[in-house]
Amino acid sequence: MERVRQAIETEDGTLVALDTEFLAYHNQLDEAVDADWLWDRVRHIHLKDYDGMLWSREEGRRYLHPGQGHIDFPKVFRKLRQREFGETMSLKASGMNREGIVDLARVQQSLALLRGWMEDAASWVPPDDEGEFRIASPG
Repeated sequence: MERVRQAIETEDGTLVALDTEFLAYHNQLDEAVDADWLWDRVRHIHLKDYDGMLWSREEGRRYLHPGQGHIDFPKVFRKLRQREFGETMSLKASGMNREGIVDLARVQQSLALLRGWMEDAASWVPPDDEGEFRIASPG
């Protein structure tokens, strides 16, 4: 994150794309979502999970679907909502199964899972002054 900050401070036109897997790999995901100095420059987020391994002998480079690793995506989406993040995000996960066949159902399942977490985050309201949590009213 330090080099990203240096780039932003050095060049006014620097824009940032974040990757949840790589941030988790470097143990910087929480730092990134909490970094006030960063968010006016973030334009895109790659959403992929992480379980501690980028590679395996059997699979080669791994691209985990949300829910296959340890990233707390509901927490990430709540923080993005708090920041009023309105830029683009993309699922970056394998679209093929082990036999090399496109697994559209798996991709659709992951997108539905992400959509559900985003909708949950949209209805979440931060605690009030007394520390009480509440759910936002529709509309």
